Amino acid sequence: MQKISLMIALAVLAAACSSVTESGSTVTTAVSSTTAPTTTEAPTTTTTTQAPLTGAACVTGSWELDSDPFFEEVTTVMIREEAPGEFRFVGGTYRISLSSDGVASEQREDWMFTVRTDFGDLILTVNAEAQGSYSVGDGLLSLELEQSSSNIDVLIDGLPVEMPDGGAPVAIPSVSFTDTPFTCSQDTLVVTADGVTSTWRRGT
Repeated sequence: MQKISLMIALAVLAAACSSVTESGSTVTTAVSSTTAPTTTEAPTTTTTTQAPLTGAACVTGSWELDSDPFFEEVTTVMIREEAPGEFRFVGGTYRISLSSDGVASEQREDWMFTVRTDFGDLILTVNAEAQGSYSVGDGLLSLELEQSSSNIDVLIDGLPVEMPDGGAPVAIPSVSFTDTPFTCSQDTLVVTADGVTSTWRRGT
């Protein structure tokens, strides 16, 4: 009987301790703090597209002749017409300016080229200015220029030669045309007249 009572007593004591432990326990609850993500808006980019220039609005401006292919064209025409002369560009500039009011001007600055002929190899250097007018209509371009000043230095086989009235032993290639078809883009003007194509690059 004493053993049974002792066991009961121990069981009661264990139950009591267990009750105290549960009642005295501390429950900790973790609180999770959540931060909402930040959204950054992408910057807005605006693209402006410039409409291509056409007609008179396109040809207006300053243009510089692409002289190398121009003289190649001149030589081709000379051969086709069985005329003596082989032209080759050396240096310098040939520029035309076309204003919005129809006024045109031309400047050739140290525009130098060679011509191989039956009577010797020529080197010509042209400094000249011209004024005139131009017009555009129905896809056709007309340009009329009159020389206001001209100076031509001529070398034949390396020796300077004085020509009568300051002229030249051969015709000086130039550009003048009437009602001639043309193509014009933002940077290039192309005209073909008398079988010779001249390509011009827009200047500043």
